[in-house]
Amino acid sequence: MTHNTFSCGIDFGTSNSTCAVYDGSDVRLVPLEQDNPILPSALFFYDDGRMRFGREAIQTYVNGYDGRLLRGLKSILGTSLMNERTLVGGQSKTFTNILSTYIGHIKNKAETFLDHELKTVTMGRPVHFHDGDPDADKQSESILRDIVHQLGFTHVQFQYEPIAAAYAHEQQLKEEKIAMVVDLGGGTSD
Repeated sequence: MTHNTFSCGIDFGTSNSTCAVYDGSDVRLVPLEQDNPILPSALFFYDDGRMRFGREAIQTYVNGYDGRLLRGLKSILGTSLMNERTLVGGQSKTFTNILSTYIGHIKNKAETFLDHELKTVTMGRPVHFHDGDPDADKQSESILRDIVHQLGFTHVQFQYEPIAAAYAHEQQLKEEKIAMVVDLGGGTSD
């Protein structure tokens, strides 16, 4: 590998997201919300432009604050909505910009946790973002690739989520076994 050994893996999920970092010797989960490595894939935009992420976003909405809660953003990848604009925080924003804000928040948390800038990312992805629509599937990955490049990642690769889960399971094995790995997500299952 010609670039630095610091890297991260991001599982941007429809319902929840996680991130792990590699510092050259250890892989660690990033605490994305207090000490919790699981961040609900939710953003709340106050009318004045301030934002909340994850559980704080959901709780802010439940508490009745003026603004807008957005969830399940991964499900709009590869759809015509990606080209639309929506009003959040008193501004008209593209959904690409909103996804970038959320994924950028995860990147910032990872860099703070690692105390190092990250340029390398492996993004988890479902086997199919959209069943039976290979064009939307390619477009979804392309949009994610563009977003993470714009966030400063220069080395980007994708890994199918069930294969990533199989690798994680394999790390814990003490002997050869046959296993079935199933990824049950909020938007896709593989």
